[in-house]
Amino acid sequence: MARKSKRGTCCICGAIGKLSYEHVPPEKAYNTATAIEYKWQDAVLTGKQGKGRQQQGGLGGYTLCIQCNSDTGSWYGNEYVKWARTCHSILQRWVASGLGESTFTILNVYPLRFLKQTVTMFFSLIGQYSGPVFSANHPQLMEFVLDKQNNQLPSGFRFWMNFYPYNYSGPTSLRRMPLAAKLTVIQDADGKIIGVQNAASFEEIAHPPFALYMTMDNGVFPNAQEITAFKQYDYDEMVNIPLSLRIMNSASRYPGA
Repeated sequence: MARKSKRGTCCICGAIGKLSYEHVPPEKAYNTATAIEYKWQDAVLTGKQGKGRQQQGGLGGYTLCIQCNSDTGSWYGNEYVKWARTCHSILQRWVASGLGESTFTILNVYPLRFLKQTVTMFFSLIGQYSGPVFSANHPQLMEFVLDKQNNQLPSGFRFWMNFYPYNYSGPTSLRRMPLAAKLTVIQDADGKIIGVQNAASFEEIAHPPFALYMTMDNGVFPNAQEITAFKQYDYDEMVNIPLSLRIMNSASRYPGA
């Protein structure tokens, strides 16, 4: 059943008008099932998930105008789907063989398109909470997405990825975090916290087969494959890309796990 449009402000271009439903990730990238959506404040901060809200037909929201949804979907969406389907098969083999991390090469792909779809998804994720504010504050990032030939990713933005499997022993946590932090706690011999290290703030979209992360201000997400360099390719440049990925914990409700 086709979804109806709603009125609002597009989270990319800022236009006011009809908004269409943006699947995050794209619908054909294993995002069609009914899911229960919980408020991240409840699930993470209190540990109590509450009743939740059922979302049928895949996760997403009314975040993009019809034009932005159509353009980004046709320019970048199919490439993301190709990566998802190829890597899903690889991930299944890793899980079956007990691999936790490894390196492989994905063939005949368009890295810039994959990166731009990733950025588009983060626009939608953040826009569900703050509307067009993020786009208005970062116009060069908006231009990076809305001009398919543009490969000038604004400085300070970095993107990362890992594998994210289905949890076959229980519910799979489909994490979407507009802002999260990860750090290592240092304790003394008595268990007293004496400091922290490797602190990092990030945004996360974790939906099989990928966990995707965005950091700002040149932040680093530890133990993940950085894909920021995909910006060096042209829109129509097809290459083979080596990837070193590790498998994240899809049973955890905590971001970055």
